[in-house]
Amino acid sequence: MAGLPLTLNNAAWLCALVDALKTMGKIHVLNELTKKHTRTIASQISMRPLRTGACKVLVKLMMGYQHSPDVFHALLPKLREIMQTLLSEIQQQQQQQQQQSAESIYRSLQHLCECLLFCHTGYPELYEPLITLFRPDMALSETEIPKILAQYAWLTTKGMRINE
Repeated sequence: MAGLPLTLNNAAWLCALVDALKTMGKIHVLNELTKKHTRTIASQISMRPLRTGACKVLVKLMMGYQHSPDVFHALLPKLREIMQTLLSEIQQQQQQQQQQSAESIYRSLQHLCECLLFCHTGYPELYEPLITLFRPDMALSETEIPKILAQYAWLTTKGMRINE
């Protein structure tokens, strides 16, 4: 997975694989994939041709990995860097299509971060630099966040596999 360029087709394939592993209850495999590959996947968001696919896979993995803040915390500096770059691109881009693409990716990453901040409260000093980048016009409501988290969850609230 690490060396795989996340084109839209590859991203769709990987998202389907994640869904299949979730359905089969292979949560330990998903955990290991998330721990091992999210940094590389996040790096691919910096490459315009791979941006959309990489973002989809990153969101799928990170939103499923809700049980611990370790991966999210390890990615905070990279997420901040990517979001700063996207904000810069949004402000500078003249071409409407490129601006919409950057805004779409930015929105997805902001929503990802808002959801994970909701899951892992208690680290304001870690989160503040990221929160300062959030755009209020893109913010999720407090009622939307639990619904989104439930859609992606690999585990139930009792820690049992979903399909038991």
